[in-house]
Amino acid sequence: MELSATSELLPVYGERNVAVVCSTSDEYALYAGVMIASLIRHASAEWGYDIIVLEERLSEERKRLLKELELLAGAGNVSIRMCHVEGMAEELLVKSGFAKETYFRLLLPTLFADYDKLLYLDVDMVVQSDVAQLYHTELGDMWVGACRDAAQAAMQLWQMEQPDYYRNELQLNPLEEYFNAGVLLLNLRRMREQHVPRLFMEALATLPEPRWMDQDILNMVCRGHVLYLNTAWNRLPKYSCLKNDFSPELQGAFAPDAAIPGIIHYLGPTKPWICPNINGNHDEWWTVAQGAPFYVEICRMAELPAQQWLAARKARRPRIWLQYAKYRLFALLALGKKRSYCRARVKSLKAYLQEDAILTQPVL
Repeated sequence: MELSATSELLPVYGERNVAVVCSTSDEYALYAGVMIASLIRHASAEWGYDIIVLEERLSEERKRLLKELELLAGAGNVSIRMCHVEGMAEELLVKSGFAKETYFRLLLPTLFADYDKLLYLDVDMVVQSDVAQLYHTELGDMWVGACRDAAQAAMQLWQMEQPDYYRNELQLNPLEEYFNAGVLLLNLRRMREQHVPRLFMEALATLPEPRWMDQDILNMVCRGHVLYLNTAWNRLPKYSCLKNDFSPELQGAFAPDAAIPGIIHYLGPTKPWICPNINGNHDEWWTVAQGAPFYVEICRMAELPAQQWLAARKARRPRIWLQYAKYRLFALLALGKKRSYCRARVKSLKAYLQEDAILTQPVL
């Protein structure tokens, strides 16, 4: 079934409904398919999974492939629908390096007027547990359920991000309050009652160039109305490396519960289909991809981006080595905050160079 932004979007399964929304384009559609396939693999026969894909420029072939994923559900309890939202994000800022589709998150309370609740998932993920467990988390009067952003916390601690932007512009503590918007459990009914969609637009007017696009807007507007979820539901592949820099208090805040596999989120440029050699849970993504009906096409699509990405990284290597040597010298000579900053840069550049040793050749 195909919908449009003007269609009446209604839950498919009544009281059994688990509403899951993602957004994609033609370029990311098959990767969205891997995420959806992983969700279906862990779906329970007890619930009906109402999956809606928001799109603005999705080809008929991609729509067909995504729709075919319904066949993976042995219990016949998965519905996949496309919702065409062309033109709805035209007035929203689209920053270089990000897709317009990410801003569709700000439209969800308005688009899903007949839904009280939904779960939004980014497409660069693999689900490892039944999302119905997450969906049925009680939000009370909170607007959003989300996980604290471990990557953002690490950048703050390494002094790669300036905390003033978060404290002054977003009015929040970047280490304790900032959440990642890749996994969002949304209390749509409460958000509409509190006129949150209007607040989103007002925030965009006052913050015309958010650093992390709609994620900053969501954090800015929803501050004080967030239920922080166990970070196992938005786990970064490199968390085990990041946590070594966290204080015991932060480790407690960000540590995922090992009993809940949850969701792995491939945040950043090192996507599984771009650099399959890199360590850190990429095998889980490829295991799901191998079971998808479009696996051969994923392999074909991955080969060229992987080669291009590796070539670009190798071209940057001399410059990275030069920066590494420069900041090592400055870390010895500088004093105070400048020395701390240089040491942080040495650490991040060293990690980058160590990663190069892993990314020596493409697998595909």
